[in-house]
Amino acid sequence: MKKSIFFFAILLFVGGVTRIGFCQNPPPPPGGGHGQGSNEPSGAPVGDGFALLITLSAAYTLKKLYYTRRVKNEN
Repeated sequence: MKKSIFFFAILLFVGGVTRIGFCQNPPPPPGGGHGQGSNEPSGAPVGDGFALLITLSAAYTLKKLYYTRRVKNEN
């Protein structure tokens, strides 16, 4: 019985702490025009992240091919 009460108390404490942690005021609205010429959001640069993703996926694929062929040649 003590174990279940202790578990319930810990559960309530953790649940309360997480609710308090997320209770923040929203950020203030952006001032004036925050786009290039109008009130539209500017585009985020995607080029660097996309190039990194393609490079890493190509390296992973080459590694897998290398190990697959090496195992195939050993057998």
